[in-house]
Amino acid sequence: MPRKPKIVFNKVKGMPKKPIIQRHHITYEPVRTVLVYKSEHYILTQLQWRRYVSRGLIVALQQFIKDYKHLAFPLKKPKKKKTTTRRKRGAARSNRKTRKARGKK
Repeated sequence: MPRKPKIVFNKVKGMPKKPIIQRHHITYEPVRTVLVYKSEHYILTQLQWRRYVSRGLIVALQQFIKDYKHLAFPLKKPKKKKTTTRRKRGAARSNRKTRKARGKK
């Protein structure tokens, strides 16, 4: 059974850091995405920007997959919290008194 990730505490602030989950595009046509942690997303992006790849890197990645495949577990995108709608910057505030007055006329 895969283990759940531990929440790391920031020593400076004492606030827990939750792992951030992001979508990573494997291909754009057809569109294929996977959920990965933020740091993994950075690594995958760096690897995809490479023009030249050595066979040694491929062998090392294959060995890494063999060694750590049993520790991997599926990720779920966290549900977004409902937020209140915010007015645009510079937009006038609605005034309840004027709204009520308009309705009475």
